[in-house]
Amino acid sequence: MLKIIDVFLNDTIHVNKRLHPVHICKFLTDLNAYVNTTQIKAFKLKASADLVKFQVIFGMLHGVLLTLCGDNYIELADKVMRETFHL
Repeated sequence: MLKIIDVFLNDTIHVNKRLHPVHICKFLTDLNAYVNTTQIKAFKLKASADLVKFQVIFGMLHGVLLTLCGDNYIELADKVMRETFHL
């Protein structure tokens, strides 16, 4: 799971330098595929309601951010993080 998240963040921040709806869909698809693998099912683990809520919120948030920020999402998120954490 960490590898999927790492690839997504690396591609978004360093490779593409922007967040695109296709990347969000691929991330959620990969995450769902991982959760549904036979290795994970062998442990009898299931996606919690919180994980499902996170996916829905993440998708909705992405749509709102694209509408408000356009292609400047990474720059604006960086600015907010720096101001929030006094960097």
